[in-house]
Amino acid sequence: MLRLLLPARRGGMSRLFHAVYARIRASWQMLPLGFLFDLGFDTATEVAVLGLSSAFAQHSYFPVWGVLEFPLLFAAGMSLMDTLDGLAMLKGLRLGNAGRQAQAGLLAPMPI
Repeated sequence: MLRLLLPARRGGMSRLFHAVYARIRASWQMLPLGFLFDLGFDTATEVAVLGLSSAFAQHSYFPVWGVLEFPLLFAAGMSLMDTLDGLAMLKGLRLGNAGRQAQAGLLAPMPI
């Protein structure tokens, strides 16, 4: 069984989500939360990219393959950044020290 260190109840978000943190007993239980976050983020960003593509195609003669470049470039960039973030987190969590793991957890949401 995975034993998680719950954050101290210092911040507002920690107080708000303490009940959710306390219910998580294994790492796989974070999957639904991550899926919901990714679904909302990815959908909103993809809509923005498609809107940019359609606006660009509407105001000039632009072939269909050119319009499809924007979503493909977005998907490639997101894949690259997610991979680099995962590798950085893996390295940070392998350190073994609880203090360093907490530092790695703080750096996870930072933009690259």
